[in-house]
This record gives sequence, C-alpha cells and structure tokens, in this order.
Amino acid sequence: MKMERQMSGLTAEQLSELGETLERRRQELATEIQARLAEASSERVASDAVASTAGGDEASLEGARDIDIAVAKRDTVELQQVEASQRRIAEGRYGSCIECGEQIGIERLKAFPTAPRCALCQAEFESRGVRGIKGTW
Repeated sequence: MKMERQMSGLTAEQLSELGETLERRRQELATEIQARLAEASSERVASDAVASTAGGDEASLEGARDIDIAVAKRDTVELQQVEASQRRIAEGRYGSCIECGEQIGIERLKAFPTAPRCALCQAEFESRGVRGIKGTW
C-alpha cells in the first residue's frame, strides 16, 4: 500500500493519528480545567464559610484554591497549544516548523504533538530565553 505524504512530510495515517491524539488531549484538558475551576469555586465558598465562623482552616482552603487555579492556568496554556496545533492541521501547516519551515520529525511530534518548531529551532528559541505560547513544546 502506497503511503502518500502530505505537504508537511507526514503520511495521512500519521497525520490522522496525531490529530486523534491532539483531540483526546483537548477533551481531557477541557474536562480538567472545568473540574479545577469548579473545585476552586467550591473551595472559595468553603473558605468564606470558615472565615465567617472564625474557624481555623481558611488558609489551607485558600492554598488549595490557589493550586487549583494555577493548575487550571497551566492546563489552559496547554489547551491553547493543542488548539493551535489543530488549526495548523486544518490549514495544512502541521508538522512544519514555524521558524524555518522545515519538517518536524515524526518522533518529535509523537513525543510532543504540539511542537511548533523543529528541535534545532526550539533549542535556539530556548537559548534566547523567550517564553510564551509559541515557546513551549
């Protein structure tokens, strides 16, 4: 069976598998974010209740809420990366480095399906100390 390559150098099968991986991760993250934010909200209500009764565990409830919010923020950044990768698939640009345009190796994409850069450009990007949504794997 002939394996046709897409513009990115990926076969249709590889692109499909990576697309499915991204969609599963998108769904997991969306669920996790909702759960974390709901938990943070309920911890806020509990914290307010503890504060109004002059109880003692308000600080630990606030700490747990802060952790939930921080994890939700981290997951939101990852969700944005997943969605950006899905857009690149839809536009036919997935698998091509956003810096140099060269193909991102299949092994790298399997390990980091949201990778927007080839390994060389990613290393150069990190050495410049730049961070942000484009800067992550």
